[in-house]
Amino acid sequence: MIVGLACGFAGAEERVDLELVLLADASRSIDDGEIRHQRRGYASALTHPEVLSAILGGYERRIAVTYVEWGDADSQEVIVPWSVIDSPESAAAFAESLMAAPRRANGPNAIGSALAAAQLLLDGNGFEGTRKVIDFSGDSSYSGGGVPVGAARAAVLAAGTVINGQIGRASC
Repeated sequence: MIVGLACGFAGAEERVDLELVLLADASRSIDDGEIRHQRRGYASALTHPEVLSAILGGYERRIAVTYVEWGDADSQEVIVPWSVIDSPESAAAFAESLMAAPRRANGPNAIGSALAAAQLLLDGNGFEGTRKVIDFSGDSSYSGGGVPVGAARAAVLAAGTVINGQIGRASC
């Protein structure tokens, strides 16, 4: 279940250019080496000078990001809670937290449940962004239960959230 949603964010919403959920597959088809590879990729991207330049070049000059690994219908685990990236130092701190955290998600994949959980995180995070994006990674289109994929996808899109990513070879 999702841990550490948005405790302490009651009240005012902080303005950001982007609210971003990095939603990474950690189902049983993903081994520990693949988890590390995914995490390294996200950590490298967020600390890359060109990415930081784009973040700092936005209107608010900041984004809010969280990293979630998902598995079965009851396993969507916040690995790094909502964090503001507004400098090389904040990006490095996020990357360090991401690389240090243990794997917690497990089970077969439940894609719809993962998307629904990501939208809940966006809905209750205490930020107000110009854009809301779920960056989804998955290694197959199989969904082993939980929220139906089509229903979850429709709800996410109806909320105005963009889904980036691929499931196997099929785009979201």
